[in-house]
Parts: sequence; C-alpha cells; structure tokens
Amino acid sequence: MSIGGAAHRISSYAPAAAAISLILAFGTVADRTTSELALQTERDAVEHHLDTLRLRLEQMLDTQFEALVRLAGVAATDPGLFDGSLEDITAAIASDPAPIMGLALLPGGGDELVAAGKMPSNETLLTLLRQGNPDENGARSLPGAVTPALLLWAPVRLAAPKAGDQLWGQAIAAIDAGMLFARAGLRDSDASFDVALTEGDRPTQAGPGLRALLLGSPAVLGSDPVTSPVHVPGGDWMLAAHPVNGWNPSSTALWSIRGFTIASAIGFGLLLIRMRNLTEQRRRNVAALRRNDQALSLATRRLTVALEASRLGVWEYNATNGKVEWDARMRELYDIPEDQAELRYIDWLDRVHPEDRLAADAAVRTALSGGTPLSTTFRICDRHRVKYIEATSNCAREADGMLIIIGVNRDITATVERNGELERRQVQLERAAANRSRFFATMSHEIRTPLNGVMGVLDLMLHNTLSTAQRERAQLVHSSARQLLNIVNDCLDLSKLHATQLAIHPAETDVRDLAREVVSLMSASIRGGAVTLTASFTPAIPGAVICDPMRLRQVLTNLVGNALKYTDEGSVKLSLDHVPEGGGMLAVEVSDTGIGIPAVALDTLFQRFTQADADEARRRGGTGLGLAICKEIIVAMGGEIGVESREGKGSVFRFRIPAPAAQPQGSQWPDPEPLALCEEDSVAAEPPLPRGAARIILTAQPGDARRILASYLCLGGNEVTFATHGSEVIEGVLGGRLDLVLLDLDMPGLDAASVTRRVRRIAAPMGSVPVLGIADLPFGDKAAACRAADMTAILGKPVTAESLYGAIERALAPPALGPLAAAPLHHDIGRLENSA
Repeated sequence: MSIGGAAHRISSYAPAAAAISLILAFGTVADRTTSELALQTERDAVEHHLDTLRLRLEQMLDTQFEALVRLAGVAATDPGLFDGSLEDITAAIASDPAPIMGLALLPGGGDELVAAGKMPSNETLLTLLRQGNPDENGARSLPGAVTPALLLWAPVRLAAPKAGDQLWGQAIAAIDAGMLFARAGLRDSDASFDVALTEGDRPTQAGPGLRALLLGSPAVLGSDPVTSPVHVPGGDWMLAAHPVNGWNPSSTALWSIRGFTIASAIGFGLLLIRMRNLTEQRRRNVAALRRNDQALSLATRRLTVALEASRLGVWEYNATNGKVEWDARMRELYDIPEDQAELRYIDWLDRVHPEDRLAADAAVRTALSGGTPLSTTFRICDRHRVKYIEATSNCAREADGMLIIIGVNRDITATVERNGELERRQVQLERAAANRSRFFATMSHEIRTPLNGVMGVLDLMLHNTLSTAQRERAQLVHSSARQLLNIVNDCLDLSKLHATQLAIHPAETDVRDLAREVVSLMSASIRGGAVTLTASFTPAIPGAVICDPMRLRQVLTNLVGNALKYTDEGSVKLSLDHVPEGGGMLAVEVSDTGIGIPAVALDTLFQRFTQADADEARRRGGTGLGLAICKEIIVAMGGEIGVESREGKGSVFRFRIPAPAAQPQGSQWPDPEPLALCEEDSVAAEPPLPRGAARIILTAQPGDARRILASYLCLGGNEVTFATHGSEVIEGVLGGRLDLVLLDLDMPGLDAASVTRRVRRIAAPMGSVPVLGIADLPFGDKAAACRAADMTAILGKPVTAESLYGAIERALAPPALGPLAAAPLHHDIGRLENSA
C-alpha cells in the first residue's frame, strides 16, 4: 500500500474516531459523577449506621457509670457491702444483669482496695488510676485480661472514721467488653458493615492519642472508613466502619450509564464505519466505472482499428422485423451506397450468387431456428466481379425477447484464388515428382539391366577355364560392377524412402540360415590383410521368428559390409540373440576391429549423405546412405539402433527389432560352430553348380536377361525349355516332362499368380512341381499374389549364378528340408519394394 493510500485510509477513519472519543469522554464523566454520587450515598448509609451504634454505645457506658455511682452510694451507707458476693452487689446496684466482671473501692489517699469478683491486682489498678484524673469519671481498656474488659471508675464519698470528716475515694468496675459491645450492636453478625472501635481521637494505627484497638480489624482503619467520635469520660473513643466488601459504589443508574455509553460508542462507531465503508465502496465503484469507461473506450478504439485493419464488415439481422444493420465496410463489400438508409434481409440475399443463394439462406435459417453459431462461405455478385465471402455469427436475444444475429463478413477472394493457385501448383509438383520417380525408376532399371548383363557374362566367364591373370581381371570387373549396382540400389532406395513407400512384410524366418547366408555372401568383399568374418548365435534363438527377412538381410548386409569396408585386419563378428521382453526381440550386434569412428561424428552417423570421414569414404567407396537406410528400416520394423566406437579401436553396432518366436522354444537348433572365412577361401571359390540335371521350363521376356539365365541353367547340364505363355507351362506340367518351373513376374502378358494356382490344381505328383519366380520387387504386390498362390520361392533381380543355383538346389531338395524362403541376391538385398 502506498503512503498516500495509507493516509487516505487513516483520514477516512478520523471522523469516526473523534465521535467515538467524544462519546467515551461523556460516558467517562458521567460514570465518574455517578460513581461519586453512589460512593457518597454509600458513605451516608455507613455514617447513619455508625451514629446509631455510637448512641447505643454511649448509652451503655452511661448506664454503667450510673450503676457505678449507685454502688458508691450504697457503699457509703453500707460499709459491709463488699462482704457479699458479686451477684449480690450487682443486684443491689442494677435492675438487669450488668456485664460487670468485678468491683472495687479505693479509699482516698490509700492503697488498699476492697474488691469483689475478678479484678486486676492492686498495683495494676493503681497504675491505671494514676494515668487518669481520680476526681473524674474515667474508662479505659484493661490490658492483659484473658477476657476483653474495660475498666470504669468514678469518684465517691465514703464514710468518715470520725463524725464531721469527708472521705473521698474511687469506685472501680471491670466490665466485660464483649458483652458490652454486643449489647450496643457492635458485634451484629448480620450487619453489612465492618466496625472498629479505638481509644483515642484518630482511626489510625499509629500516631498520638492512640491507646488501644478495642474492637474490629485494623484493616478497617486503613480503608478510608467513616468515623464517629464516642464521648467517654476521661477521653473520646472513635468508631470506624466501611462496607463488608469495601467501597464498591454500584447502582443500576451507574451500570445503565455505562451500558448506554458503551452501546452508544459501539453503535455510533459501527454506524460511522458502515458509512465510511459505503463511502469507500462508492469511491471504488466510481473509480471502477471510470476504469471500465476508459477500458471500454480503449477497447472500442482497438476494435475499430482491428476491424479497419482486418477489413471485416460487421452486420446485425433482426429476425423479428427483418431489418439489417451494416457498417461502412459491409456496404463497401456489397457495393451498397451510404444514402440507402434502410436495409432488409432480402437486400443481402439478392446479392448472393445464384448458385449459393439457397445454401446461404438455409444456413442463416438453421442458425436462427437452433440458436447456433453460423459459419458459411458463399459468393456475392457486385457490379464489378464475383467475390468470395466468409460469414460467421452468433445468435442472441435482446431484453425485449427479440432474436438477432450479430456477425462479420470477410472478403476471402484473394485467399481462395491463392489457394487455387497453390492447389494447381501442388498438382503440378506432384505430377513432376511422380514423373521424376518414374524417370528415376526407369533409369535405375535401364542402368541395372546392362549391369546385370555385364555381371551375368562375368559369372559365366568365371565358370570357364581362365588363366590366373584373366580370372583376376574378370573378378575385378565383376566387383566393380557389383559396387556400381549397389550405388544404383541405394539411390533407388532413397527415392522410395522419399516417396514413403517403405513397407514391412513379416514372415517366418530362420535367422540362423539368414545370417549364414549373409556371412557367406559377404566373404567375397574381403580384400587384403587377414580379416576373419564369423557369425555366432545363442541357444535362446528359436528355430524361426516372425520378421521381414528381406529387410533384416538388407540391414545385416549393410552393417557387415560397412564393417568389412573399414577393417583392414582383425575380425568382424556378427552375433545374434533372442530376448523375451516385448513378446520377443531379436538382438543383433556387429563388431569390428577397424579404424573406428571419431566421437564428433557419432551424432550424425545415421543421417543421410553423412560419412564419418569423407576422405576415407572416398578412398574406400560408398554413398553415405547405407546407415541412414538401416535406421529407417529398423524404426519401421519397430526397433532401435545404436553404435559405440573408439577411434582406432573399432566399432560395435547394435540393434533390436520385434521378432516373436514362430514355434515352441523346444525346437531350437543347437548353436553351430562360428563360420570363419578368409580372403583366399572367398576369392578362389567359384559359384556352386546345381546337383545333377533337371528339366526346367523358363518363362521370360526374350533378350539378354533370358540368355544369361539360360546360360546359368545350362552350366549344370540342365535341360531348358522356353515358354512365352502360361498355357505352355501348364501343358509341360501335364505332360510330366518338367522338374521345375521358372517364371519372370515382370514379363508382360504373364499372370504368374494365375499360372501358379493352375499348376497347384493339377494332381500330385505333377501338381507339386516347384515353381520359382524372379522379380524386380520380390515383396511387391505381384510377389504377394504369387506367394498366396503357393509359389515355392521368389528371387530378386538381378539374379546371379549363386542365388539361382541355391534356390534350385533348395527347391529340388527332399520335402523334409521344409519350405523355401525368398532368397534375393546379397547385393540386391536392401532394395525397397515399390508398392505402386
């Protein structure tokens, strides 16, 4: 809170504080005056009571002195009076029993007393008498008495021993003080006052004139008591009294005044506080109204500026009377002059494009009937051109119950035209992208076709008798052609990834055989130095798992190929394991002792077109796409991949993919011995030939590819027959003249799936003849249809001698070996199928 605010709050309470102070001051004065009056009234009551007690006490003392004088008179006429008992003596001098404890006569000038009853010793009496005036009456408390007592004396004339002589003495009486005070009313237990009686002339506990406290408590003397002197012969006594509970002047009037004062102060204070709060609330309300007015003014200005900047037209339609109110922007949109004062609903509807008029009118009526927001787009016609309008509004009811719609119109003609242009450009871009993809696929196919021819001829040459130099040159050309084909395949894979054509086709896969195949095929890439390539498996791997074999083969081929490429000596290890988490995961690790990867390159290693060391990559070859493609494939399969590496020490690539077991764990195969391949083994090895001769019908498009396939088949002594139609294949099967059917799925006019189904309908054993297929896309739509028709296996193009001989050997093997899986060539593994 600011200082000004605090001062304002304090000043606002000042009138209330002043008024309450005046009321309290008045109440204090009235209370004090009333208290003084009540105290005086109470003291007057005590004084009245005390005067009554004083009179009664003086009466009692006078009675005792009269009795004492009568005693003296009796003693003067009857000197033998004291020979009797005290009761007889008192009976002689008083009609009612007096509180006399003892009597004595003291002759004048003598020291011998004649006593009766309880009297102090002569010495004590003489001492007390000498303190007073023996010629006058006197009274004094008797000190040392067991029972509180008063000593009274009076001068008397005694009988003279000789006639004519006068003898004076004193008559002395010991009075029971307690009985005397009780008869005087000083010991009244029902009294509401505490009374004290002292000898002397002041009701204090010290000072001159104080002789003894005859009755009461010393506390009475110190509480500002009401006093009254008691006239006693020989000196005055003093009566003092105060209320039993002390001076506490209280009265109904006093409490009424106090209550009225307090109630008035509280009530007036509350009233002033309420008035102050109301004033403060009014001040706040006024300030809030001012702020709201300022905010409303600011909001109005902002809304006006915003509407002008946004070019929105504001309108209001009264559904009860059909009137329409438009602002200047609405009139501008609809080309309505300012001098046309009254607008109606029909004026708006007439300007809506005829083709949109019914829909726009229906949208407005729907909003009115349901009280729902309106959002629609329509065209309007003005004198210049057609405009596209976006209308939004809300329904509301006025205080009189009339239903209105308030909304805005926005000219979206430029946006619609721009979107139309963008759509046209998008269509053009998509068409261009499709043309580019088709061109790229066509060019890739056109490049791969002659490369396949080159590699096929080289394969055939390698099966002929060549000199050592000729064989080395042929192998060098074959290796270069294979590298070129891999580059083309990587580019084709990248184009398909751009087109999001990556698809996963899970199937039962023997990952042991697949790993052995990769190790066997990749051995040909080992060059120079002593490099060992091994594969190992844990017993946890099932006999078959569910995964995409082609994708897995592509990833393994890329990772093992990279490891071999950057390892000049040492070893490359491929390790496979199966873990139960997630329903079954295949864990793969590819480790090498190569040159390793710099730490700064690890973060970008799986990005497209990136290489850890560009100079080293150029020296060893590669496009920088392999690892990026591997990661995208693994992610598409639901897995993850990572790498650990130390520069100069080697690298370890690990990945996991979901691969649930396809059969019980009890059918797992024993862990085989690791494969060990060296350069001499792989370089000197020639492609294996099929065992024995077989009768094979080949259905392929005439050309170089068919001649190369026929040459492959004839190398093993197989009998090859060509067919151009499916009917020729069926005739050959029905004639029992075939051991195997080889179909080109991409041959125009050939429905390979239909041919396969027709073969399978033929009764065994002819209908069980193996049917192999070759295709550009071994997992495309055509290949899927052929597998559904029970085709034995499908090979991916380009087909090499190794892949063809292996597929034929497995197809013609005894049934106990189980069904064949698709076996694309190792350097074609990694091709992404085109589902288009």
